[in-house]
Amino acid sequence: MTLSIPTSVAQIGQGAFVGCSSLTTLTIPESVTCIKDGAFDGCSSLRILTFLPGLMSIGNYAFAGCSSLTRLDIPHSVTEIGEGAFDGCSSLTSLTIPETVGKIKPCAFDGCMSLTNLQLPRSLGAAGAVQNDGCDVIFLAKRRRT
Repeated sequence: MTLSIPTSVAQIGQGAFVGCSSLTTLTIPESVTCIKDGAFDGCSSLRILTFLPGLMSIGNYAFAGCSSLTRLDIPHSVTEIGEGAFDGCSSLTSLTIPETVGKIKPCAFDGCMSLTNLQLPRSLGAAGAVQNDGCDVIFLAKRRRT
């Protein structure tokens, strides 16, 4: 199932699509500024996730358990990624986080064991700036050259 959020939507509520296992493709329009906690938690068939610029924050466990997701490009409008936001995205191989992201909360990418391409913003400093706090994935960052 493909879901395109209407442009009249400003935020996606807590648990709005939790456990929607038939969801495979999702587009978040520029009108959405906030994705609340657990909004897409457990959408295990989600493979394609497209964020358009405008999104500012991704809530705690917003996409946790989206185990079919393979690539993630966070838009430049995002400033904060919540705790466990992408926890259990076990097929995620590529992740790009822009310079605008100033805070990544603990365990945001816990369980992303397939991650081979990670680009962190210089503003976060060393990979340790991605708070790990007991989570089982530790990143070896390969910084973008600007």
